[in-house]
Amino acid sequence: MLTTNNSNNGSASTLDRANNNNDDSVTLIYANRLIIKKGLQIHMGYLVIDNHTGHVLQFGHQRDYKQQQQQHKHTTTSNSSSSSSSEQKKSHFLSCDMACAGFIDIHNHGMGGARTVQQYWLSDHTLERLVEYGTTSVLASLIFSLDDEAKRIMEQVIDRLKGIHGVVRERLAVVEGIHAEGPIIATNGGLPDAECDMNLDDFKILVDSMMPALKVMTISPSLEKQCRYERLQYLLDLGVKPALGHDTHADEESILTSLHMAAKKNCQLHITHMYNVSSFHHRKQTLCNFGLATRFPKLPSYQGIEPPTVEIIGDTVHVHPLTLQFTLDYKGNDVALISDAIMDAHGGCVEYNERQVEVCKKGDKNYAVLKGTNTIAGSCSNTLQIFHNLLRDLHMPVDKAVMMLSENPARIANLHHVGTLDVGKRGDVLLFDENYNLQHTVIAGRLSWSLKN
Repeated sequence: MLTTNNSNNGSASTLDRANNNNDDSVTLIYANRLIIKKGLQIHMGYLVIDNHTGHVLQFGHQRDYKQQQQQHKHTTTSNSSSSSSSEQKKSHFLSCDMACAGFIDIHNHGMGGARTVQQYWLSDHTLERLVEYGTTSVLASLIFSLDDEAKRIMEQVIDRLKGIHGVVRERLAVVEGIHAEGPIIATNGGLPDAECDMNLDDFKILVDSMMPALKVMTISPSLEKQCRYERLQYLLDLGVKPALGHDTHADEESILTSLHMAAKKNCQLHITHMYNVSSFHHRKQTLCNFGLATRFPKLPSYQGIEPPTVEIIGDTVHVHPLTLQFTLDYKGNDVALISDAIMDAHGGCVEYNERQVEVCKKGDKNYAVLKGTNTIAGSCSNTLQIFHNLLRDLHMPVDKAVMMLSENPARIANLHHVGTLDVGKRGDVLLFDENYNLQHTVIAGRLSWSLKN
């Protein structure tokens, strides 16, 4: 295995390539349109990825790359003393109409492979499916319960996720960490009852059990207000991103206090699936009100804080396309589109903490509900479907859609090694045809999925 240090946070990304440590080849990608990151696109571009480190080596215009290769060939031919180390590296070549960074889903509960939702992450089923949908990185989202058997399963799941988080494995999406949706939850929505009154000592034990894989935790500010925000402070001290959410009781004071605490740690707070289990009000300040803000009024209590980032479920079922469009037009630079997937779209039922979840249909879209109710329990969507929703239903520019599915979620979850195609980033690339049909998924320079196969 090869371990490479990532920037800023000191975390590591491990390449599970024990048999290929001497691989000196590169992956060369030609794209008619190469999207590196926000504000940087290249017409007729190329990208080179080192297959030993899995990192992006260089990018630019195809004409420049061809000139480099011609000069290199001329130099090595004329220099009779040149050694094999100076010879051109073997290239694995791919081409497409449009290429961009791999999609990152920071809120995904899994897509099946087990009888119960809690058991999903005990197998690689979801990770195998995600690469087909353009998801190269995922935060495994976990739910909590009062049930003893569910708690036992959760311990197994956490142990497994800690063992594979950050590891690049062949033909699988990379688990970059955990998004814990609870247990400090004030308004369940579709979630099961959990130990929302957990004391600080027990909370520390739970959080510590997920470290260092825990990247984001959803926590309700109205419950934190009742215990002097001690649990929120613990997350901030550890560098875990608190995501305010599942809280229809949160008031202006509890949200402002949370934001001020985060500001002292130079942390920008996040809001979990905005609009769901939350609502906007023109006088009462809610999580939605704060989430929609791009700047705050010049009031004493709002000084020294910044608006939170938000995530929105992009299946156009959880949030109406009109609401989605004006939110993204206004707030787009701080939005991550998520799936909040709980099962695949192919139908059937799954057990969800001793309750049944089934697939329902709304127009051409599928979503999951608690059986026998109208309560939405999650989506049956994926990042590729969300990408197409943005292009087709919202007429969004391609580069902006990519930003909300790659660059923004990476920044929000502090995944500094992915999210763009800058030099030094992990070479996770999606290759599309002229109709934005996904053709290939590349992770760390290696082909993880291809439509042809």
